[in-house]
Amino acid sequence: MSTWQQPSLGTVAGRLKAERQRLGMSVAEMAAIVGVKKAYQARRERGEVPLFAESLAAFHKAGVDVLFVVTGRRQAFAADMQWAPAREIIQDDLARLAPTDRRQLLLVLLSKEFDL
Repeated sequence: MSTWQQPSLGTVAGRLKAERQRLGMSVAEMAAIVGVKKAYQARRERGEVPLFAESLAAFHKAGVDVLFVVTGRRQAFAADMQWAPAREIIQDDLARLAPTDRRQLLLVLLSKEFDL
C-alpha cells in the first residue's frame, strides 16, 4: 500500500514533485507534458534520472515554477510581474506630486470616491 509523502524540497527532484503536486497533476500528466513515460517521470522525481533544459522549458509553459525547481527559491507570480511596470509609473508619478496633492489623492482613494 502506497502512502503519500511530502517531497523533499532539498533536491531538484523533490521540488519537481512538489510543483507537480501544487499544480494538481498526476505523474502521467506531468510525463505527457514532455513526452516521456510515466515510469520515467517517476524516476525523475526520485532523482534517478536527470532533468534536462528542454523538459524545464516545457514544464514552465505548463505553469511549473522552474526557478523554484532548480534553485529552491520561488519566482514572483505572473500577476505581480505584469503589474511591475505600472507600479513603477505610479510610484514615479506619486513622487512628483506636491505633498498636499498626495494627501488629497490618498483621501479620495480611502473614501472610494472613484470609479474603476
